[in-house]
Amino acid sequence: MAEIRLHPRKQTNFFSGLVSFNEIQGQQRSEECSVLAAITFQQPRFVRGFFALRRLGASGESISIGIGPYLDITGQDGHIYVQGILGRAAKPFAKEKSRLSSIVQEDLMKRMILFALALLLLIPVWSTPLSVEAAPSVSTHAESAALIDVSSGRILYSSQGDKSMRIASLTKIMTAIVAIEHGKLSDQVTISRNAAGKEGSSIYLKLGEEMSLQHLLYGMMLRSGNDAATAIAEHVGGSVEGFAYMMNEKARLIGMEHSSFKNPSGLDEEGHYSTANDMAKLTAYALRNPVFREIVKTKVKKAPNPNETWDYTWMNKNKMLNLYDGADGVKTGYTKIAKRCLVSSATRNGQQLAVVTLNDPDDWADHTKLLDYGFKNFPLHPLVNKGDVIDGTSYVAGISFGYPALESEKNQFTSQIQMNDPASANYRLGEVGAVHYMLSGKPIGSVPLFMKGSPRLKLDDHGAFSFSGSLGGTSGGADKWLFIVQHLFRIVFTGRSA
Repeated sequence: MAEIRLHPRKQTNFFSGLVSFNEIQGQQRSEECSVLAAITFQQPRFVRGFFALRRLGASGESISIGIGPYLDITGQDGHIYVQGILGRAAKPFAKEKSRLSSIVQEDLMKRMILFALALLLLIPVWSTPLSVEAAPSVSTHAESAALIDVSSGRILYSSQGDKSMRIASLTKIMTAIVAIEHGKLSDQVTISRNAAGKEGSSIYLKLGEEMSLQHLLYGMMLRSGNDAATAIAEHVGGSVEGFAYMMNEKARLIGMEHSSFKNPSGLDEEGHYSTANDMAKLTAYALRNPVFREIVKTKVKKAPNPNETWDYTWMNKNKMLNLYDGADGVKTGYTKIAKRCLVSSATRNGQQLAVVTLNDPDDWADHTKLLDYGFKNFPLHPLVNKGDVIDGTSYVAGISFGYPALESEKNQFTSQIQMNDPASANYRLGEVGAVHYMLSGKPIGSVPLFMKGSPRLKLDDHGAFSFSGSLGGTSGGADKWLFIVQHLFRIVFTGRSA
């Protein structure tokens, strides 16, 4: 059994290392196999991430031969035993599985309990978004386009929305949200040779330069720096390949069914694509994160420059921030193959919309047209306000809830009350039931019910995919409950408590 030397990167859950080709249990490169490795740490800890294997080439170069998720990682006696998977459906060897079985079963049970509790605490506010069937007509110059209401996730307009296309630097929306969720903004990132030499748009980072993850995110989103995107991926994911795996996992969780990511920058690469509808879903998801929202609405950002006496000054390439009243994001994109791509967002009267266009030669005008179309035809109809007493009960709504709808649809909203079992975890946590809302008989979302005076009514409104926190620090007071839930998720999915 080969022992692979893996070197942990600081502030990341990913490990990479070199291993001779013949050390992998004698397997051929095209075959599936699994490897058990032992890594010594000063203190036992739990880690979760992805496992990348590389072999040494004839000239000593490192050649990637596989990447896959860690199946089991368990700390014991100052060691971490890592069972990595190489190949698409590799199965662990019986001997390896037996060695870890008791520890793994206990660990998996803990993770399942924590995950179940976290799910119980976070009840989705909206379900599968309802499509639009009888909306007024509108047209654009885009090959593919989509318009989405951010809070509900309802697609208000789509033209060839499921057509797989190149998306250029719109990719960086995914890069940003993955990095924000899995990285630490205050981390100092050292720029590698690979990042410093990345082709395409750049913020001109130099080899060995250090910059905080937060500033790299600004440089990537405002100036579309491919060097910044690569540095972010290597820091958060351990490697570009590892980070691409994270991107695809996030896409799967969001429900992006027609997308595949190969790199963090959006440079044209075979197998790297998405659709307007998928990018609309991603944008709506990302815009619920306050850190992401703050970055993409910023027009000008300054950052320390360690190589000069003057600071970096980055002006946002997204002209919509100045062209459209209420604009607050998101990202431009262009390559010779993808052509002009754009995602924009705007907020008016408490409603936020986002537009995606792919291959659109007149994108600024088309985004203005689609945003106007959305605000005019699909205003947000408030269905209940937080603290309102629900008819027929003595309970109150736990959150405010509204839904975008046409004038012809506003009389088609219905609701149904469902009470929780008094013995259930939800009930014991104070949630006595829920009001389920429908539009034309189709479910559009749910609102939790609480008793009057419940302490949970003091919390800010949060959906299943909402976020708390800011660039400047942590939340407090009424947000402590949400912090506990986030803490549980962090333990489940990263193995770290901080």
